[in-house]
Amino acid sequence: MVYVYHFTPHCSAHIKNPETRINTGKNKFQKIYRLLLTFTPSAADTIMTFLEDTQTDICDYDAVFTGDLGYVGSELLYEILEKQGINIKPVHYDCGILIYDKNRQDVHSGGSGCGCSASVLNSYVISKLNEKMYRNILFVSTGALLSPTSVMQGESIPGVSHLVNIV
Repeated sequence: MVYVYHFTPHCSAHIKNPETRINTGKNKFQKIYRLLLTFTPSAADTIMTFLEDTQTDICDYDAVFTGDLGYVGSELLYEILEKQGINIKPVHYDCGILIYDKNRQDVHSGGSGCGCSASVLNSYVISKLNEKMYRNILFVSTGALLSPTSVMQGESIPGVSHLVNIV
């Protein structure tokens, strides 16, 4: 059975100065990582809201898959959730990390969130569900709603996350 949960819009301030660094504790992100500051907080907020609304704990799930936060975004996700008392590391898998090899490819943050999500869900995740390796998972697709016009005008970049609970 599949339960679809709402998406959480989250906006990230557009960084107008390419040299601007955003300090989020131990992590520093340059301009190329600003998109992660859009949809990573959205994924964290969606996961937190889901757990609160369903009165469940992250330990109740066999796995939590995120779209494509990559290595950089996954670390930011851990940091955001840990501040809320949620340790997702033992059950978290990122679709971009599962597809790309950091040591062989210069990917840093993976590839397309929707492409990575679709590929991993329809191959790896479905096979593990059929094998009964997973019985209850959260699948959180992430993305940003980019508009060339709004970006050129220095507007914020809305990020969205869709959570699907597959049992």
